[in-house]
Amino acid sequence: MRRILVMMFLIAFSLAMFSNDLNDDIKKAESLYKKGKYKEAAENYKAILNKGYASPEILYNTGNAYYKMKEYPSAILFYEKAKKLALNDEDIDNNLTIAMLQTKDKFETIPEIFIVTWLKNFSNLLSYDNWAKLFITLLVSFFILLAIYLLAKTNALKKVFFSVSILALTFSIISILLAIYQFNQIKNNHFAIVFQPSVTVKSSPEINSTDLFLLHDGTKVQILDKIENWYKVRISNGSLGWIEEEAIEKI
Repeated sequence: MRRILVMMFLIAFSLAMFSNDLNDDIKKAESLYKKGKYKEAAENYKAILNKGYASPEILYNTGNAYYKMKEYPSAILFYEKAKKLALNDEDIDNNLTIAMLQTKDKFETIPEIFIVTWLKNFSNLLSYDNWAKLFITLLVSFFILLAIYLLAKTNALKKVFFSVSILALTFSIISILLAIYQFNQIKNNHFAIVFQPSVTVKSSPEINSTDLFLLHDGTKVQILDKIENWYKVRISNGSLGWIEEEAIEKI
């Protein structure tokens, strides 16, 4: 028992020390940013991220520091990373849009079917882990309501609690389906940002293959496949091709 208490104390002490160090690091980075020392601020924010603390705020602030330095590919990369953790954050969306306006490539986006767009927007109302939490809450509510229904004395109460329990069950199923859908969207859709000033997209994963089109730094691509040091990518207008690994940074 004594050993357990000592271990618990050491763990709590370590967590407290980590929290204090983290707060000091964040304050230092924020101070550097306010002083206009954007390069140092970005380096400090990245040091925090390298310690394993990746929050939307830290990623967003890192993007802001790079934007101030006019390093737009890096700014876009960190805004996109922040967006993955905070799907409906207006500040992130606005700054990402502004940063993308600074890029050279302007491709038309293939229009999606209405139901696909609606499903994406609806699923993005919550993160997949929050959809999962809602599923658990609703499922527990269903069992509680079902128990009350079984114990109810009158038919009127039975009808009410049965109806509400069915609604809870229905919404719990919808919630877990949305959680799975969103998780698969994140897991199976891999994107990257072009970092080289210009790069030629090839018809196959070979340096001597046919040149298809040029991409410039800051452009977002979807990764579809990989062969050795080549990635098969798709851009927003649907065009496909192969690009060398060194030309991009994964989101």
